[in-house]
Amino acid sequence: MRAALRHFADHGLAAASHARRRAETAFFAGDREAYRWWLGICRTLDRRMARELATTTKNAR
Repeated sequence: MRAALRHFADHGLAAASHARRRAETAFFAGDREAYRWWLGICRTLDRRMARELATTTKNAR
């Protein structure tokens, strides 16, 4: 939660989108730990966006 709030403070209303982009970048780079970290932040900020991201990355495997 703290990380998500800090991320929101840094990026404002675009924070969830920014977290999603970071998660996608990590996923396609093969960094699963970073992917899960950013997906969690995205989920905290915008559950629907996180569900869409999880579905997209699940289908990309």
